[in-house]
Amino acid sequence: MINQPTKFPRIPHLPWSNISDSEDISQSGNIKRIYTEPVVVTEKMDGENITMYSDYIHARSLEKLSGVDYGRTLSFHNSIRNNIPEYVRLCFEDVTWAHSIRYTNLESYLYLIGVFMEDIVCSWARVCRFAEKFGVPTPKVLYSGIISEKNLRALDINSETTEGYVVRVSSEFHISNWVECVAKYVRPSHVSTDKHWKYSKKEPNTCQSVKS
Repeated sequence: MINQPTKFPRIPHLPWSNISDSEDISQSGNIKRIYTEPVVVTEKMDGENITMYSDYIHARSLEKLSGVDYGRTLSFHNSIRNNIPEYVRLCFEDVTWAHSIRYTNLESYLYLIGVFMEDIVCSWARVCRFAEKFGVPTPKVLYSGIISEKNLRALDINSETTEGYVVRVSSEFHISNWVECVAKYVRPSHVSTDKHWKYSKKEPNTCQSVKS
């Protein structure tokens, strides 16, 4: 196996975000890079994190992904795996199934949210190039450029249809600097339970066109 399976890092909550999960972590306050460097703020999708390599695919558990619930996702991975460079891992939000939000007009069932090259978190521009290469979207961009805390707090999102947002430094950075460069906001009303969506009544989201 070329790659060592690696979990997508936990994204720290911003101070004004809803912490609803026992595994959630709060931003420690060392986030000055977010306010001094260009950033991109994207919609936070309500799905499941999936990581793909040229020779492996897993969710957060690191066990190899399998099962009929992941049929579409596994088929997509099989179609692109030979074009994923070695030592690259692609991280997606899989929104095939409804969790707390029911999506009715998705561009795709998979959204590319991050690309890692060993210990380097790739720039947002590179994430977008990979997304274009593999024919998948990235989450909606709500803001890009230099931003202040006041303006970040004031971002207008529809809490009925949007889980929240993720802010990250636009440039590439080392994984050791993750907590300085990435943070999230989750809506106050967002529901998080200990019961996995797979063990509840499953309802599919709706996609404009089935591309992935």
